[in-house]
Amino acid sequence: LLNMIDQDIAKTNQIIQKIEIFNQGIITQLLDSSSNHIVKLNTVCSKITDGTHRTPKYLPDGIPFLRINDIKSNQIDWVRCKHISDEEHRELIKRCKPGKGDVLLSKNGTIGITKVVNWDREFSIFVSLCLIKPDTSKVLPEYLAEVVGSEYVMNQVRKRSKQGTVTNLHLEEIRDFDIPLPDTDRQKEVVTVIKNLKIKKIKEEITYQSFIKLRNGIMKDIFSRKVQIN
Repeated sequence: LLNMIDQDIAKTNQIIQKIEIFNQGIITQLLDSSSNHIVKLNTVCSKITDGTHRTPKYLPDGIPFLRINDIKSNQIDWVRCKHISDEEHRELIKRCKPGKGDVLLSKNGTIGITKVVNWDREFSIFVSLCLIKPDTSKVLPEYLAEVVGSEYVMNQVRKRSKQGTVTNLHLEEIRDFDIPLPDTDRQKEVVTVIKNLKIKKIKEEITYQSFIKLRNGIMKDIFSRKVQIN
């Protein structure tokens, strides 16, 4: 029984890996086929900046203060994220004020993670996150997030770097990203394809975790002698 479950776990994990590889491949293919019009990122954005360069005073409650770990998951955990005072938040947003429709990009440590701000609540960000305000008359936020976080752009980063790995992006580099800019209809097509792939991946990840939970539960029952194996 455990061998059967282990096989299902392995197969599901393989599916997840294949989806990820296919996802990157299809993104590159879609972007390459749209590359007849290449522009610099800063030409389709009204502002590109980063969060505060100093660590604020954290509070048990208050205004959410987001860092890289907070944008890795599908949903922001507003309870477990850091919080700062309203006064400090007001001071920080004088320079960097995130808003709905903006794109967040991780630029320090782990780079290339993106998230579209699709919520209305106020928050501030740390220096490890870049704030990109797209000109929505030229580019869709969802499309921009996929492009900036894709291998298409990350390959540019690697080519410019003299080191084997890149763990830090400067604002000047981000503003100078080359991105393909097709018409709005084509942007919507790209976003739809990628969205469907992400939904498929999420479903497989849920299945994977279910198998893990099932295996752990069976093992626990066996060792606690709640069940017997004949």
